[in-house]
Formats: sequence, structure tokens, C-alpha cells
Amino acid sequence: MSFSRTIEAQLPCPSCAMPLSGTFWVLIDLGERPDLLLLLETGDLNTLRCPHCHAHSTAPVALLVHDPVGRRVYFAIPPDTAEHVAREQAQSLLLEWLAARREEAPHPSMADLRVAQDVAGIQRAIERHSRRRNARRSAEPPAAAADPSTALLEGVAALLAADTAEELAAAARPLLNMPDADRLLSQLAEQARLAGETTTARAIAEARPLLARLRAGEPLDTPPAIRPAGHELSSHALQAALRALSPAALHDAVRNHPVLLEPWADETLADLVDTALDEGNERLAAEIELRREALAALHRELMAPPALAAAAAMLLQTRNEEAITTLLDTYPALLTEPARMVLWQLGLAAAAADDLPTSQYARELHAMLQQVRIGLEEPAS
Repeated sequence: MSFSRTIEAQLPCPSCAMPLSGTFWVLIDLGERPDLLLLLETGDLNTLRCPHCHAHSTAPVALLVHDPVGRRVYFAIPPDTAEHVAREQAQSLLLEWLAARREEAPHPSMADLRVAQDVAGIQRAIERHSRRRNARRSAEPPAAAADPSTALLEGVAALLAADTAEELAAAARPLLNMPDADRLLSQLAEQARLAGETTTARAIAEARPLLARLRAGEPLDTPPAIRPAGHELSSHALQAALRALSPAALHDAVRNHPVLLEPWADETLADLVDTALDEGNERLAAEIELRREALAALHRELMAPPALAAAAAMLLQTRNEEAITTLLDTYPALLTEPARMVLWQLGLAAAAADDLPTSQYARELHAMLQQVRIGLEEPAS
């Protein structure tokens, strides 16, 4: 018996309202249909393509996805669906799926559901859980002799996690002692890129120049990271995000709490969703999930590398204190760790070009941004 199912439906184009007919997935077991994971990843699952206005969108249908590798079940809620209706849809699809696989165990229940705002949310949730699972596995001691590739990647992770010159030197020492380390890292980066593991490829790309400079004996200190212990959002930052009921309000929340734009903030919000669901608080989970999706869209807009580079370059050219304040208010992403790293790299580039005043100013700005960020995250008295 098939675990996956589609429906035939006629839906209006969200752009021009013309009726569109199509076949849409409502129940997917990735163990049975691993090919559909690719459609999730590319955003081509349950798409509406209008021949009249040529708009592309995702069909607003309920979707339940079982990820057997992650041992989780995800449910996407159609927009503007009432909570009780969404719960009934989720329960109906889950019961249908359980009935189809009644010979198998264990059987997930409603408590095992992970709610996503849309199909893209399911894809991000699967990716996030996969990353966590892989991270836990990499932390386990190897049962056999360590693979040189694994040792290299662990060295890269330690190198990029270093917060001081001493930690950097300690993390780099094993890599510096490996013969042909740079060549092997180049090969690993290419393999990761071809396999679609962009995060791994990017990490290796960032580590290689650091390693080369250390090998050449160049002095190198690493900027201190603004990172709360355990990557936790402060309660006032979280409350500001939850109170933001419109795009403008969310922009204000991010302006006052740029920590919400940090790459790890989405992981923290996703953990809070899981915690709320574990406690049976579906309403809170849905509220957090809505803000998480909105923040993800804002992150894509404000944290794109070209946008960060342009904002950091403008900051580096600004000497007036009032103009700097205006710039930070306009570009709150400048107060995130990725933006500070861009500024740090601009300072290093200026030093390499013998532009010592610009290099020094970049360091001063780097320290100033840290103090502003710390001040923003301090609880109001």
C-alpha cells in the first residue's frame, strides 16, 4: 500500500485569480518517495504556474511529510488556516499515514508533529534537523581509525570556532602538521560543493587562507565573536519578535534587537517551537513559527553577502558620529557577527595594501559595533 498521496484541485492564481487545475501532494513518505526530497529542496513541490500572468507560487494545500531518516513528521499549514482546522487536517493526514503503515513501528503521534509555515519551511526544518544529527554524529568518538578527511574537517571547525589568537594557534597546529593539508582541503571543498554541501564548502574556503597565513608565520588575531552563551536569544529580543504583528513592526524589532538576524537565531527559534510542541502549547508554537518564517524572509533580504559588503563599505567611509548612527539605524544587519567579519576583512585588506589609517579605523569600528550591540542587548532598567 502506498504511503504517499496526491489530490486533484482547482485553485485561483494568487496573482491574477485565474482558476488553475493541478495535482498536489498532501501526504509524502520520503522513505517511499526519496525523489520528492529534491522537489522540496528546489522549491518545485506543489507549485502553481499560471499560463496567464506567468506567476509562480506554492499551492495552499495542507501537506504532511514523514522523514524516516530524521524520524520526524512535518506538517505545512496553508495560509490563513484557523488553528482548529489546521489541527483537524494534521490529525486526519497523520491517521491516514499511520493506517497505511500499520505494520511498522514505532508510530509517531500528534506530539511528534513539527509545524512548518509552508513547504519551504518543511525543507528548512529537514535540513536543520539533518545538520544537528550530523553534528552529533561527528562529535561521537570514531569506532575505527579516523579518516584523514574527518580529521581535516574537525580541524577546520576548530579553526573557525577560535575566538583568540591563542585558540587559533592551538586549532591550527594539527592542520599545520598534516602533509598536503591545503591540497586535501581543496579536494574536500570541491567534493562538498559538488555534493551540494555549501556550508561545508564555505567553511573550508574561509579556513584555507587563515591556514596559509599561519603557515607563512604571519601574525594573525581573530576578532572576538558576539555570541551569547549557548546561542540563546534574550527574553526581551524574543518578546519583541513575538509582538511584531506586521512587516514594519518586525523591522523595528530587528532594528532594536539585531541579534534576531544572527545565523543561529533561526535554530534557536526552531528549538523553541519544538519545546512548545513538546509541552502541548500549539498556539505558542504556531506564533513562534510565524515569526521565524517572517524573520527568515527578512534575513534573506538584509543579510545577503552583497548587501552586507555594501553596508560595511559605506560604514568604513563614514566618519561623522551622527551619520554612523543613521547608517546603523538604516542597516541593522551591520550589528551582526557576519557584518563585523566583513568589516574585519576589509581592515585586513587595507593593511595588506599599506592603507594603515583605513585598517585602524576598521578596527575601531569593529570594536564600536560590539559595544553598541552589547548595549542594545542589555535589559532596559
